[in-house]
Amino acid sequence: MQLEHLTCYQLSDLSIWLDDFEKIRSRIINSDDRNSKNYTKERFNLSEQTEISVVYYKDNLICFSSMFCERKNKFFQYEPNTYRVLNRAWKDPSIRWTKPPYYILSQLMLAPQIKKAYDIDAKYVFVSREGKNKRWMSKWIADANADGYNWQQINGMVKVCGGEYKYCWQNVAVHPITTSEHNFNIINYEEWEKNVCSEQT
Repeated sequence: MQLEHLTCYQLSDLSIWLDDFEKIRSRIINSDDRNSKNYTKERFNLSEQTEISVVYYKDNLICFSSMFCERKNKFFQYEPNTYRVLNRAWKDPSIRWTKPPYYILSQLMLAPQIKKAYDIDAKYVFVSREGKNKRWMSKWIADANADGYNWQQINGMVKVCGGEYKYCWQNVAVHPITTSEHNFNIINYEEWEKNVCSEQT
């Protein structure tokens, strides 16, 4: 895959990628992917995204993600003016790269989302990953920071959605935009293993 053939479009380019995106959304929803329901129009409403990154290789849409602020769920919301980046990240499963956690597609998608965060004076942005991925997140942070960012890993599991099930508690890295202060709901790894995972396996 030649890097010069990769192009990252944004929300302002909606007319270019919308038809391809909806075809892929339909394919994901009708797949056996455990997270397929997260891509329905109810759970991934394009009009509610602050920014979207859509990457093409030549004429093929190969990955996408968004920048999102949860503020409509009465049971749960992010701290005001804070955003989840690389939200709903999807990559075409036919792409088989030997890659580090932070790789070219992350790099392409993240750049416009971070820029948007600075443009709107966000407090901070964060990325998250399910499961026992503390080391993966540490590696992702190291590689991303080598690219000029200032990601910091949260020590523990952070609640990133409104449910009580184990997948709502995730490994998180936070990047300050206008402040380094955050107000995450955090439990330590041992508590997560004992009280969250054990009750729901």
